[in-house]
Amino acid sequence: MAKFINVSPLGALDIPAIGRVVQRGEEFEVRDELAPTFAGQTANFIPADHTVPELRALATDIGLDVPSDAKRAEIIAALTGAANTTDADGVEEGESGDDAA
Repeated sequence: MAKFINVSPLGALDIPAIGRVVQRGEEFEVRDELAPTFAGQTANFIPADHTVPELRALATDIGLDVPSDAKRAEIIAALTGAANTTDADGVEEGESGDDAA
């Protein structure tokens, strides 16, 4: 089994190939024969076994400024947009999305 991390800017993704929803930042497994498909979608998934230098290079490639002393978890958080708590509908977490005031 191959392991990936959901880094999609859309947040949680329903992935039919594994039969469930995967949250942004969550690590998940796929069958080895599906790994090339997931590996080819770098805007949505990164291999969970990436080393710190590989993660740093990926972050740099997409324009993220990662401190030289950043730890693996910090780089993954930056890649997953952990600071962005907006869901796929553009609603901040904790808000209903209704305009009723």
